[in-house]
Amino acid sequence: MAIARKVIVLDLSTLQAEYLYGMAAILLALGVTYWLVSSQPKK
Repeated sequence: MAIARKVIVLDLSTLQAEYLYGMAAILLALGVTYWLVSSQPKK
């Protein structure tokens, strides 16, 4: 939830491109991790 709030309140006009690329990489990694964990068969 904190990551979503961080993305919503970003001021894109004052940020550097490297920061945005970093945030995108973090969000992608979290999404892939969630997908991998949720696609595991239930025991």
